[in-house]
This record gives sequence, C-alpha cells and structure tokens, in this order.
Amino acid sequence: MGQTAARPPTIPGTTPLKEVTLYSLFRGHRGAQEVRGKAFWFNPWRQWPSTSLTPSRSSLGVPDQGAAFNVIDSEILQFLLLPFKSHNAFEAFMKASAISSALKTLIVAQQPTFIWGPPGIGKSSVVRQLAHELGLALQDIRALLLDPVDIRGLPYLGPDGRSKWAAPDFLPSDGAGILFLDELNAAPGMVQAAFYQLVLDRKLGEYTLPDDWVVVAAGNRETDRAQTSRMPTPLRNRFVHLEFEVDMEVWSEWAIQADIRPEVIAFIRFRPQLLSSYDKDAHAFASPRSWEFVSKILKSAPDPYIEHELFSGAVGNPAATEFSGFLRMFRELPNIDAILLNPTSEPVPDAAAAQYAVASALAHRATDTNFDRICLYLDRMPTEFRVLCVRDATLREPSIKYTAGYTKWAIQNHHVLA
Repeated sequence: MGQTAARPPTIPGTTPLKEVTLYSLFRGHRGAQEVRGKAFWFNPWRQWPSTSLTPSRSSLGVPDQGAAFNVIDSEILQFLLLPFKSHNAFEAFMKASAISSALKTLIVAQQPTFIWGPPGIGKSSVVRQLAHELGLALQDIRALLLDPVDIRGLPYLGPDGRSKWAAPDFLPSDGAGILFLDELNAAPGMVQAAFYQLVLDRKLGEYTLPDDWVVVAAGNRETDRAQTSRMPTPLRNRFVHLEFEVDMEVWSEWAIQADIRPEVIAFIRFRPQLLSSYDKDAHAFASPRSWEFVSKILKSAPDPYIEHELFSGAVGNPAATEFSGFLRMFRELPNIDAILLNPTSEPVPDAAAAQYAVASALAHRATDTNFDRICLYLDRMPTEFRVLCVRDATLREPSIKYTAGYTKWAIQNHHVLA
C-alpha cells in the first residue's frame, strides 16, 4: 500500500507522444512475457522492465545523455521501436500448421476468424483440409458474387398474412460445419456490411446460424493490389485476425502427399525463396498455387520447345528461368533405376542442387521393398540429404518405417532424430 507506479523516464530527442506510447506498451503487460523468444520481466507495479544492458546511442538513435530505458539487447529494442516505424509492427505471421492449430481452437470457441495473406498461398486450402480433418461440412460463399439483398433472402406471404423472409439455400439449416466467406473483402462495402449481424450475432433477420457452425473468412491484403474493398471497421472488429505466411517445410510435406512432381519439390527445397515471390506488376508470379500448375504441366509431358514459356506463364519469367535450368540438371542426373540396381557403385553428384534433386527423386520412388537398397546409396550422401530423403519417403509411404533398412538407418542416425 502507498506505492505508486513509476513515471516513464524521459527519452531525449523523442516526442512526448512516443514516450507515452512506448510506456503504454509496457504498462499493458504484467509479469513475465516473451517477445521473439527473449524473456522480459515486467515490474508488478507497472514500472519499466528490469534488465542488465543499456542500449548504445546508435541503437537508440538519440543522444547519450542518460539511459532512455534498459532492454536485453538491441534486437529487442528494435522490435519495441517498430510501432513508430510501421502500424503493422505487431502482426504475428503464422505458417499453415499454426493457422490450422489456431482455427481448431477458434472453432471450439465459435469465434469468427479472418485469414489474411497474399494471393495463391493456400488460405482456402487450409480451411478445406481442416474441415475434412475434423469431419465438418464446408459451405463456401463468395460474397463478391452477391448483392446485399441476396444475403437476406426473398420475402413471401406467411399463413398469418404477414410478410416473412425465405433464407437463401447457401446458408446452412442443420448439422455442423464451417461457413467459409472466401474473399470477403473483395465484395463491395454494402455487401460486407450485410454480414455484420451474421458474423457477430449468428443471425440474419429471422435466420439463425445453427449452433455447431462457425464463421471463417479469408482475403487478400490491400497492399497486394488484389481486388479488395476496405473492410468496414465494425466488421473488422467482429473477427479474430490471423496473418498467413508461406513455409517451405510445411508446403513440402503437403506437396509430397499431394503428388506434386519431385522436380518441383526438389527445386523449391534448393530455392525456398521462390516458393512465394509475389510481384504486384506481373501477370504471373511464383506462389504455392502456381507451382502446383507447374507440376500439372510437367505431368502432361509438354513439348520441350515450349516448356519454358509454359512455366513462365505459371510462375513468371525469373522463377521459370531458374527452374528450367534446374530441370535440365535434374534430367542429367544418374538414372534412378540404375541407382536402385547398383546403389553402391552409381556416382553421387557433388553439387548441392543435384543432391537435392537425387534425394527428392529417391524419396518419390521409395517403397518398402526397395528402401534397403536406397539406404545403401544414401549412406554415401551428406547427412542432411539422407535425412531429407528418409523423411520425405516415410511421409509419402509410412510402411517404410517397418523395413530393415529404415531400422538400421534410424539406429545409425539417432543423434539426428533426437
């Protein structure tokens, strides 16, 4: 009793607004917190955090007279100063597995959720896969195709002589599922406003969303130059917002199970930056969706003379040029059948790109009957490529884990698996 919260220290060379804002950031938390994996201890009396290091003048960007505040290191300091540089500083970007995990929690809580991300990264696919995994129905509604009156339905004369509304058939009447409002923010503002009551109150005039249904929406960001209309503030406030980012490892696991061509998987592993390289001004650009197009093109055995143009039309010329060069190298690798016949004598390539390609190709061909021979060849490759091949092979064909070759490999590489 009798103690008062300490006043924020004066930060030389900054405006009072920034002082108050930064202090409010600290005051909004109490106890131990984690910021980017670095531990902070916030004084229970809402004072400044106690730490041991004082940032330098250069890291603060202010004169040296007096320490403005103490933080653990300059990385954390830069993170804390981000709000003054960008209004998006505290958005948490999540990969597909994290988005799926978050949605499971929010579905149980019946909390409407909006997934944000650039075009083609798999926002809709994550929702569809999750609905399938949970055994839920999925009702996909494209708000862009609707007028505001379509959402309410059509009026009709009831038995009592009073007008009533017949709900549209795309709104569920029973069961359990996800009401998916895909590309919601691509719809005109009036259409978005028509969803206010449905999203928050689970009602639309006389219609009530069944208890076991939940609303999930998705859309592109305004900065993507996609067809978007700024979401009205009242509608934004009705959602929990998740930011989706592409992750190469998660995509690779999906690609193996989706039978994406091994050439594509190997190339993305070698050049993960090209999995998603959004170009606002290009007709075609690299994205998880467009690499799936490339896989389909390869499966159709295109004419080699037009192959590059087809790839360019899917992922853009820069990515297509690199992929075409990788593909030429891939096709010149040791024959996979020859490796399976002579695993101890067939040559092992030296270049990293070629090793990615061989490891992916072997994983694609691996079965529980030939895996022992594959392991003989893998023993001659660097550890990281052995792990890559075995992980991909067992993900695609789980029965491989019961082979003698896998058991021997797992014992020899237990330190990698630990």
